[in-house]
Amino acid sequence: MLLSVPAGGQEESPWAAQLERFSAQGMLDSLELYYRRQAEWHRSRDELEGWLYSFWDLQAEVFDDPRRALAVLDTALQGAWRPPRDPAEAEAMLWVQVNRGYHLFRVGRVTASLEAYEEALRWYRRHPPPDFEALEYLFLPLGAHYTRLGDNEKARTLYELAIQSHPAGPCDPALAGVYNNLGLTFWNEGRHRQALEVYRRGLACEGIPPLKRGLLLLSSAQSHFDLGAVDSAALLLRQARELFREVQRSNPEAEGLKDYRSGVLLLQGKIAAERGRMSEARNLFQRALQLEVEARGTRRHRDIGKIQVALGELHLKRGAPEAALESFHRALQSVLPGFEDENPEALPRAGQLYAENTLLEALLGKAAAFGRLYARDSITARLDSALRCHHLALQVDTRLRLLL
Repeated sequence: MLLSVPAGGQEESPWAAQLERFSAQGMLDSLELYYRRQAEWHRSRDELEGWLYSFWDLQAEVFDDPRRALAVLDTALQGAWRPPRDPAEAEAMLWVQVNRGYHLFRVGRVTASLEAYEEALRWYRRHPPPDFEALEYLFLPLGAHYTRLGDNEKARTLYELAIQSHPAGPCDPALAGVYNNLGLTFWNEGRHRQALEVYRRGLACEGIPPLKRGLLLLSSAQSHFDLGAVDSAALLLRQARELFREVQRSNPEAEGLKDYRSGVLLLQGKIAAERGRMSEARNLFQRALQLEVEARGTRRHRDIGKIQVALGELHLKRGAPEAALESFHRALQSVLPGFEDENPEALPRAGQLYAENTLLEALLGKAAAFGRLYARDSITARLDSALRCHHLALQVDTRLRLLL
């Protein structure tokens, strides 16, 4: 997601023409030199807005290198000599913090990313820019962080704020994704009826694009499944699948499509498992996994981990603890970038852990797999490993509670 370059309102610097030429020619070294000169020029005139946008624009030139882009934005903050004093300066700070949050998440620093988005929200609420796309750039990513870390109450408050403050009103189809995420905050707590009510509010919006309508139907299907209404879930799932097929025919590269189709396969697998069709469920989970890897372009993602957790739980139901151990191990690798050990019995170090719900689920699943193996062969090392998994899971749970 490349954010559109904001336009500053201050006098154009003496280096504007050179910067435009260097950007067109891809001359990064020259760009960096002249953007820093421009920043210092703004600093000499006490123009915080120009200072921040100079570094923001330089960051945009190296956007695909998140560590380098982050270093540029950090330099802007470290060199800021005072806080913003007017709406224009506040908007510049808002953009810097939003992009810091984005890059911090890309390099795996979830807590720091959350803090950057929260700082951005503070500036947005003080001086809301009229043309700032707060839904996409602020409310949705910050809410996703709260949900990821288990703070559903904060996520709910944020999403309700987004709906209430939306300029086009609460029935605007642009809010479909917000309603979906709001519903998920209830679903995460097992409050499925409240989740369904939120999804219905979202579906009541007129003119929702097929992709987002399908997403709301998919989430509704999941809540019906969790309430034990498997037939209703299957019906809603078919409707979602047809909408995604429609989108695939017209726009196969639509953002989010592969991820949502993977979600359909995952829930189809859960329904198959519930109906006792274990082989079919396993095939569906594997197809969901393959599609999610294509969607993310990597196996290092929490959504990959969640599918691996589902596979692990299925293997436990099938009485295959070795396969379960392998799946839970892959789930751990999906959410722990430094955990490279290919031995499925290996466990991460305590220092590698962080606050993440999928990590907690994978550790508890691995503990269950070790427990099944111990019950079968009475090898004491299995029991020791199960206990270690529980200890590690407790540390993750503690981190989640402390963070919140």
